Amino acid sequence: MWKRLLTITAVAAGMTAGSVGAAVAGVPGSAAGLPAASMPAAGVPLAAAGTAPACIKRWVNNSWSASARNDCGKNMYVKIIINNGDDSGCRGLTPGATMTHRHATGSYDKTVTC
Repeated sequence: MWKRLLTITAVAAGMTAGSVGAAVAGVPGSAAGLPAASMPAAGVPLAAAGTAPACIKRWVNNSWSASARNDCGKNMYVKIIINNGDDSGCRGLTPGATMTHRHATGSYDKTVTC
């Protein structure tokens, strides 16, 4: 649990994988005792938790709907997040596929992987 909390905090603070490893080295149950091949390379930035990559194109159609298209070249699972409204379900998109989420309240926030 502590490792997860430290990792989430580190991601939010923009730490790299190497500095996260150093931060959790003394935490019981951490990955500090694992071989180096088990850990991400030092200096590799951690991705923002769940944010869809740039190859997922997203746009707002109007005040009540938002869309996302998979330009990644592989199957992707994405979810459209709505501020103060209902999020879409997790949808699998094949390359080139588009999803549209209509919502009765709120506004578009972001698109995440799921």
